Amino acid sequence: MMKWYGKYKMMKFTRSILLLLFLLTIGYACDYVEAPYFENHETGGEIEDVQSNVLILDFTGHTCKSCPKAHRIIHQLTEVYGDRIVPVAFHLGYFARVSGDKYSMDFNTGEGAELESYYNFVSYPIGLVNTLSKNSLSPYPSWATESAGILEKEALIAIDATYQFDQVASKLNVDVSLIPVGTLSEECGPNLRLAMYLTESHILAWQKDEDVTPMDVENYEHNHVFRKAFGSIWGESVSLDDVGISNPLLLARSVTFEDSWLPQNSSVVLFVYNSETMEVIQSILVNLEI
Repeated sequence: MMKWYGKYKMMKFTRSILLLLFLLTIGYACDYVEAPYFENHETGGEIEDVQSNVLILDFTGHTCKSCPKAHRIIHQLTEVYGDRIVPVAFHLGYFARVSGDKYSMDFNTGEGAELESYYNFVSYPIGLVNTLSKNSLSPYPSWATESAGILEKEALIAIDATYQFDQVASKLNVDVSLIPVGTLSEECGPNLRLAMYLTESHILAWQKDEDVTPMDVENYEHNHVFRKAFGSIWGESVSLDDVGISNPLLLARSVTFEDSWLPQNSSVVLFVYNSETMEVIQSILVNLEI
C-alpha cells in the first residue's frame, strides 16, 4: 500500500511553545536591490488523517547579507515540523549574481528569472507561504505564524510519489498519484495545477551573513536550492473529476540531472494549487534515497 505524504502528528502544546520561541528570537532585516541501472524506492501505508503541509518559497541570493536569517527560520520550522514544511530556495536577481572568485557558484536558473520578472522583487529576503500570489509576498518573521495556522488544517488532496533513478542516464523518473480527500469548491476544481520542482541541499559555497564575523562565510551550507522544474515553473493543469481512492489520478514525469548535481542530496517538491486564486492546496517533499 502507498504511504500518503502529509500524515504527521505532534502535540499542539509543544508546537505552540516552539512557535512562541521563534517569535521571541526572530530579528528583522532586509537587503534592497540596487539599481540500465535503476534504484527504485516506494512507500507503504494508509490514506487517512491526511494533514496539510506548508510550501515556503524563499527568494534569496548568496550576496544578500540578511538572507541567512530567513534560511535559519526555515531550518527551525523543519526541525519542529519535519517534512510537513516544504521549502524551496530560489536564488535570483541582484543578490544572486556571480561575482569575483568567492561568489563564483551560479545558482541562477531560467525559471528563477521568470519568477523575478513576474514578482518584481524590491527587497530580500522575501517569500511566499502556501501561495503563489504576487500580492501575498511576506517577510521571514511572519513565516512561522503563517505556517502554524495552515498546519492545523485537514488536507483536501492527498499526493503520493514514487521514483526511480537511472544512474547511467542521470534521469529521475517520478510516478505521481493524486486523490481528493476533502471537498473541493466548484471554483477550485476546474483550476487545479500540479507543479514539480527538483531541489538540492548540502551545497557548500560562499554566502554573506551579517550575523557573523567575518560576514563572508566560505563553507556556508545552502539547502533546498531550486535546480529545475519538471516542465513549466507554473506546473500543468490537472483534473480530479471522477478520481477516488480506487482510481487515483496517475502521472509520470521525469527530469535529467546536470553533472554537478548530487542525487543523494536532492529532493522533489510537488504541490497542487488553484490557478485562479494562486493558493496552494497541498504540497509534499520527497527526499531521494539513492
